[in-house]
Amino acid sequence: MQIAQLDYGDTDNPTALAIFVKTPGLSPVKTRLAATLGQEKAEELFLLCIRAIAAVAKQAQLQTQNQPSEIIPYWAIAEAEALDHPLWQNFSRLHTGAGNLGQRLDRVYRALRANHQRVILIGADSPQLTAQLLVSAATGINAKKSVICPTHDGGYALFGSQSNIPTSAWVNTPYSSAKTTNVFLRQLLPMIVIKLPPIGDIDHEADVLTICQEMRKIDLLPEQVELVDWCQRQLNLNLDLDSVHE
Repeated sequence: MQIAQLDYGDTDNPTALAIFVKTPGLSPVKTRLAATLGQEKAEELFLLCIRAIAAVAKQAQLQTQNQPSEIIPYWAIAEAEALDHPLWQNFSRLHTGAGNLGQRLDRVYRALRANHQRVILIGADSPQLTAQLLVSAATGINAKKSVICPTHDGGYALFGSQSNIPTSAWVNTPYSSAKTTNVFLRQLLPMIVIKLPPIGDIDHEADVLTICQEMRKIDLLPEQVELVDWCQRQLNLNLDLDSVHE
């Protein structure tokens, strides 16, 4: 697998954080969202989610620097030709390869496990993730325990482990389904997987309000505030922005 690696200096088997993304203009993004918002607004929102997730990942990296669980972010990019795209130059990059989501998750997890003790997989659909949650996930992973953060719709926003996950667990799980997390966890038995409280993810326009409401409960980074502000202006969401900015 092709990996474009940045130089992070000496690290002792740190935690790889893979952020699965597609590149606007090369692949359709947020197609279900675009069906109601239109492609332009859907892509704008996607890019704001990318900025927010990148800021959270960077903060988690800084908070764990030179620690045993140090977090090293990677963009896991759907298109091989996008490895040099300007959007993805702030972190190391790897191509997910072709195939369905299960095949791509399996491929990226295996590639990063070859060089890192722990691997955490996330997407860009839950921009309310926090550095604290990522750090807690990284420090909670050990030889006996993995971690998962389910989403309200039955999927998951985060999975982290240092175990060898069989390919069958990834490819035999149905994705974009209310059964995703439950089926995946059954595939992993008898592995112990710690379940974090479920959060929202953005698939449809109605999900945006849920995400922004969840953001009101956390200390936001500037990039997350920018996302909430955009949603308020562009989607006319009924939010108390004063509480968001506190």
